[in-house]
Amino acid sequence: MPRAHARPSIRDVAAAAGVSYQTVSRVLNEPSLVRAETARRVLAAIDELGYRPSRAARSLARNDSMMIGVVRVHAALVGPHLTSLAIDEGPSAAGTRPRR
Repeated sequence: MPRAHARPSIRDVAAAAGVSYQTVSRVLNEPSLVRAETARRVLAAIDELGYRPSRAARSLARNDSMMIGVVRVHAALVGPHLTSLAIDEGPSAAGTRPRR
């Protein structure tokens, strides 16, 4: 049963679909490993509950936050300024956008 105070979790989806949370994960990440009927049940539960994967949980599981931390000193100098500008514009050129 979904918790009333929080967004639905992968375990809530699993309970609604009658499968394990590992099966829900497989449906989301490796759907070819799951029988079609099971995948349909999981996807229906996802829609019904309004589940959205947590980026924070994914970052922890994969040990990859896709973030860069920068500490700037003397930002008015040309070298550090150009470096900061490149860091800001790099993700945009790669098709992602930086978060601040």
